[in-house]
Amino acid sequence: MNSAMAALKAISILSLFVAIGFATMKTGYVKKETGSYLAHIVTKLVMPIWIMSTLLSDNVTVEKILNRKSLFFTGVLTCLILLLIGLFVAKIFKI
Repeated sequence: MNSAMAALKAISILSLFVAIGFATMKTGYVKKETGSYLAHIVTKLVMPIWIMSTLLSDNVTVEKILNRKSLFFTGVLTCLILLLIGLFVAKIFKI
């Protein structure tokens, strides 16, 4: 249960950051060129570092991941669903 709550907390924080980024782009507070640069930095640098630090801080091993297959696959499925939702929303707002 603690793992699920930690995952939910991380997803909530990430969703908040996405919403803030979306709002700043739509209001014009951040220019489109700057936004694409920030998105590139976040996806190529910040996210991998955040994932690695999370894994290393919890002493995650392959055995622990395999013991929690359902949680692991739920996370993968959630990411895919959120990606599809993001693509759909981007198409609606023509981002």
